Amino acid sequence: GTQEEGGPYATVLFQHRYGSGAVHARELLASGALGAPLVAHCQTTWYRDAAYYSAPWRGRWATEGGGPTMGHGIHQT
Repeated sequence: GTQEEGGPYATVLFQHRYGSGAVHARELLASGALGAPLVAHCQTTWYRDAAYYSAPWRGRWATEGGGPTMGHGIHQT
């Protein structure tokens, strides 16, 4: 296909990438203050009620490619 045909599009958003926590962690890693990173842990504690997950694509492996880990955790990148 060509660009003129249009088609499906995807937009990727990492809204916390430049937040103060991510900036601070990046600075610590770059300075070597933490040594070599061996493990990473991300805790996303957002509350989502049943209505949120009533959308047919949310929280499902087939449509989010990893359930809530991908649907929510991806925003912490």
